Amino acid sequence: TSSGGGPSWGWFSPRTKDKPWKTGSRKSQGRNWRQSDICLVHAREETVLQLIDVEKRVGAETHIGDVSLSLERGTLTVLLGATLSGKTSLMRLMAGLDKPTSGRILMDGVDVTGVSVRRRNVAMVYQQFINYPAMTVRENIASPLRVAGRSRAEIDAAVARAARLMKLEPYLDRTPLNLSGGQQQRTALARAIVKGADLVLLLSLIHISEPTRPLY
Repeated sequence: TSSGGGPSWGWFSPRTKDKPWKTGSRKSQGRNWRQSDICLVHAREETVLQLIDVEKRVGAETHIGDVSLSLERGTLTVLLGATLSGKTSLMRLMAGLDKPTSGRILMDGVDVTGVSVRRRNVAMVYQQFINYPAMTVRENIASPLRVAGRSRAEIDAAVARAARLMKLEPYLDRTPLNLSGGQQQRTALARAIVKGADLVLLLSLIHISEPTRPLY
């Protein structure tokens, strides 16, 4: 589904070899999904991620079994799956945090199977979000840009855009401990967005309590 048409949904059951990736609506799967069952993958325009026959084994246990899928350009893709079905394991492979036991991972047609997360333009936000407690919201959002050596003008403009998108403008001078849980989570999300990553991976972030503008 294109980003203008909303997210595409997929049921994910990677431990089986029988069609591990199925698209369809949440309703069509005949199941009431919990927030922890839902993960989001947002691919920016001009970017595509492809997994080809990817497997991840730990000892004798198969965590990801023979998965092939493509993330189309400019889309928001949703992974649906029960607890321990392998959603987080799959997204760690996408990010470069883990390496598959077999198979290939391509970005823009380039094989990045063995490339670490530090060398990929990817952002990942966990359900248990992390902010720097001694920094303000403004400093938290700006931190990846400062590490990248961006100019002060670039940083200020990017932080302003991210704060506006996440409805954080009134809280930029507060520290995370002086924010609500939803505001803290949106701060972590703004820090991921501000990087301009080609791929943004969000684990179980559907439960953000305060509404914001949609990402798609």
